[in-house]
Amino acid sequence: GKLAFALYARGTSGVIKTVQGDNLLVHKSINRAGRAFLHFLNQKSVPLEEIKYLMLRYSYHTKTIVAQLLVPETNRKKLPWKKTDLESFINQYPDIQGVLVSHSPLGVRSAETTKDFYHIGDIEIVEKVLGKKYHYHPSQFFQIYPDAFAQILEDISDQISLIPERNKLELVDMFAGVGIIGLHLADQVAQVHGVEQSSLSKEYALKNAKVNNIDNFTFTETDVDGALKYIKPDQILVIDPPRSGLTKQSHAKILEALPQHIIYISCNTETQAADYVKLRDHYDITWSRVYNLFPKTSHVEHMIALKRK
Repeated sequence: GKLAFALYARGTSGVIKTVQGDNLLVHKSINRAGRAFLHFLNQKSVPLEEIKYLMLRYSYHTKTIVAQLLVPETNRKKLPWKKTDLESFINQYPDIQGVLVSHSPLGVRSAETTKDFYHIGDIEIVEKVLGKKYHYHPSQFFQIYPDAFAQILEDISDQISLIPERNKLELVDMFAGVGIIGLHLADQVAQVHGVEQSSLSKEYALKNAKVNNIDNFTFTETDVDGALKYIKPDQILVIDPPRSGLTKQSHAKILEALPQHIIYISCNTETQAADYVKLRDHYDITWSRVYNLFPKTSHVEHMIALKRK
């Protein structure tokens, strides 16, 4: 049979699927590019088991698409299409800026990349949020609705502005991605240090600092638990962990150092609440807000500002 886009019911491991056409929750350019890639893959008679993910990234700044094809095949020579075929394909679609073809382990649900086979065109994505430009690689996390995320950045900035002598404090941005939160706040504090474990995060975060003429920014590329030494008492700590929340080691370090101020952003209110319960003997919630970054789903983003008692 031919490949088709589908939605699958949560909790069924993909067993129960519903074929879908266009997706109303994404930009129309992504729908067009998705249909084009689907046609290309079906023309090549690519079976489902030879495609793990098709990732499409749209930039609202450049109005272009960057795609990443993740395949379980470990040998480039055995891929079900030739590089020249893919080159001819994207040349027909001017809004497709580039394509990256990468290996991703079959038994891992995430879009983990172990190696890149090749890329065609320009695969570096550039987005603009609140006047600053951010470059990132297709394999990296970036908010898919930058204008909506801008409200979070503005609210963090407002909360930081209320801190006395903030210009003398260091801000540590854990789970920093390519640096967007820390770089947005850099002009309000003495120093920003970002921490992120994903590959290429340091390269892109430092590039983004340079592009935006920010010189009080440093970065460590490592697992957060390997960078707990950066958490100190007289600082502002920004944390934006994965859905699983903070680790035991992170909790222990926060309770040992007791940073003066904590901004906690979460895409899972349940783990965030559980994390706060462990901190509430030492911290008061001074502000909170819910954000609908995932329209027509049950998921929300939630931010709390904590002040040491």
